Amino acid sequence: MITHIRILADHAWTKYGVRSVVHPHAGGYIEFEDEIKKLMQDIPHEIAGLCLYTRHLYYSKMDPVQWLSDCANRLDYIHFKDINLENINK
Repeated sequence: MITHIRILADHAWTKYGVRSVVHPHAGGYIEFEDEIKKLMQDIPHEIAGLCLYTRHLYYSKMDPVQWLSDCANRLDYIHFKDINLENINK
């Protein structure tokens, strides 16, 4: 998957001038803490940015505020959504 992200990001940039960002998402192949950390290790910010999604971070048992702070230098976008704590664990 990392190889594909690199190829697609390079193609998007060199052919279309579009910067790619990776958006970890619940139910996707990049969702949990270890997967996001591995992505950031394997894909430098120069190749593709990062778009963190507050609700999915929380859903995946991560602290959105801490992750936004820790990854501030890697973020190109932030996807903010509120969290209904009454429904999150149902």
